[in-house]
This record gives sequence, structure tokens and C-alpha cells, in this order.
Amino acid sequence: MHIETHPILSDLHKTPVTFTYDGHAVTAYEGQTLAGALMAAGVWTLGTSRSKGEARGVFCAGGWCGNCLVTVNGWSRVKACAILVKQGMSVQAQLGDPSVPRASSDRPYGGEGV
Repeated sequence: MHIETHPILSDLHKTPVTFTYDGHAVTAYEGQTLAGALMAAGVWTLGTSRSKGEARGVFCAGGWCGNCLVTVNGWSRVKACAILVKQGMSVQAQLGDPSVPRASSDRPYGGEGV
């Protein structure tokens, strides 16, 4: 569910983009965080914890806690609340311990590290 109108913010819905989450197509809007897009699509569990295998999801929504970790385009440990959706992005739930990231410059958000 997306907010359709807002009394102060205008142009809430920019260009629609499509990405996949665990093989399912999800439609979001340019400029939207991955966490926001997944929540709007009804996805609340983004993976499982390392030690107990318990469900994980968005907790702080500010990039501080690391509870919303997912795998994006093969890169593990990406915070869903701190990355914007992009057309064609491939996202998977991060189940337990992720694999070690590849050493290259094609990081999902162009930053120094994942």
C-alpha cells in the first residue's frame, strides 16, 4: 500500500520501477527505499537471524541496526532501509549467515563497502 496523496508533499509517485524479491516481481517508485517498497508490497520478513533462525525485518528504518539485511544483486548484508530501489534489481532474503561479498566495484549502491 502506498500513500496516494499528501497535503504537503507533492509528486509522491515518480517513475514506477520493477525489481524482484525472492523471484517475485515487485513494483515500486523511483526514490523509494527498498524496505519501503517491500513493506508496501506486504513483505515484512526480510530474512532470518544468524544464531536462532528467527524472522528479521525493518526495525529502526534509519540504517543503524542492521536488522533489515538482504542480498542485492549478489551482494549480501545490504540494509534494505538504506538503499533505493532500481529497475531490474534482484533482491533475496538473507537467511542466516550470508556468503562473503565479491571483491569488485559493482556494489549495489556505489558506496565503499557493502
